Amino acid sequence: MKTVDELREAIRVVFAEWEKLPRLPSHWNVVGVSDTAHDRYTLNHINYKNDRYDSSLLAHLEIRDGKIWILTDNTEEGVATDLVREGVPKSLIVLGFYIPATREAGEFAVA
Repeated sequence: MKTVDELREAIRVVFAEWEKLPRLPSHWNVVGVSDTAHDRYTLNHINYKNDRYDSSLLAHLEIRDGKIWILTDNTEEGVATDLVREGVPKSLIVLGFYIPATREAGEFAVA
């Protein structure tokens, strides 16, 4: 069983790894935003190019009832994979972007 602080730390480490990855195109930056008071976390693409600003959401996570809920995941490999690598058990990760019936058939937590 992981504590909420351990779940927060796992998210922080995963986001920090994403922020360090080289980007193509190089004008894109990845920025993690953490609201630990409400346990809401986002990973964003930020781009300033030719006097234009763009941003997109890569991932949106929340900690609810001692589990990490992944509400949006627009990454190729999946944020859940990164969290498992950081030692978070699959039983503490909810793929919230799937309906409950679909989650029941998977290997991660249903709720």
